[in-house]
Amino acid sequence: MRLAHTFANALLALVFFASLAQAETKTVTWEDLVPSAGSGIPISLKGAGTPIGTPGIAEFDGNKEDWEAFKEDISFMKQLQPEGGLLNLGLHNRIVKIAGYVTPVGFDGQDVTELLFVPYMGACIHVPPPAANQIIYVKNAKGMTADQMWEPFWLVGTLKASPVSTILADVGYSIDGAKLEPYTDGDMDNGFVYNENETYFIDETGKPDDSNADPNTDTN
Repeated sequence: MRLAHTFANALLALVFFASLAQAETKTVTWEDLVPSAGSGIPISLKGAGTPIGTPGIAEFDGNKEDWEAFKEDISFMKQLQPEGGLLNLGLHNRIVKIAGYVTPVGFDGQDVTELLFVPYMGACIHVPPPAANQIIYVKNAKGMTADQMWEPFWLVGTLKASPVSTILADVGYSIDGAKLEPYTDGDMDNGFVYNENETYFIDETGKPDDSNADPNTDTN
């Protein structure tokens, strides 16, 4: 009886510390979103439905020609996104903190409420999207206005390995209710963010790949 009681206490302790570990904020880099060799799950978007952020024709004053032209322009950039990639289940349901840039998807006035969090500035708009496992879709975001979209941020929230399709890119991870915090030069030792002067390549797994980089460009 005493042995069973001891075992039960030990089991409860393991559950408690596992829950505590899940609740702690883990600072991660974009490379951490790519699982180690032989692990991870493929990204599947079957049954995703209408991509998030797709505007209605009413937003173009009923002008079907302008509406179709907009969707065609957007789809061209999305078609340049690398296919495939794996998700790191070790980060599923973990509270993470990661540095990067914002590509807005939805607004409430001047506040950005829906966004794609990406490793480099202008991704999905001015330059092609990275692989899906290098993008985080954020719903109900807090802490950012439209005029700040060119600034780097820390993103803090509970990461889900839940792929979604958006009008700008396919996405491997999601966070609901994330908080955005300013990223400063003093944060460079604690997190990594790609800037506009760095070349960023993705291989077929979605992992950063320097093998095709311009030898005159420092990607470290």
